[in-house]
Amino acid sequence: MRDIRRARDLGFSVKEVCHRLSLRRDRDRPSRKVKAIAQEHLADLDARISWMQAMAGAFGNRP
Repeated sequence: MRDIRRARDLGFSVKEVCHRLSLRRDRDRPSRKVKAIAQEHLADLDARISWMQAMAGAFGNRP
């Protein structure tokens, strides 16, 4: 349960958490699959951060 909560806190959807857990249970899966999922999530987070910074700048609250 701790891993699920941590993943949700990091912004992973319930569907993504379930997928990660299924990969974790599959001992024969290539680790590159897990890494690819994490990299996709990081790219999404970077895009959201950029968007939020642009919105903050539009309101005059530059970081």
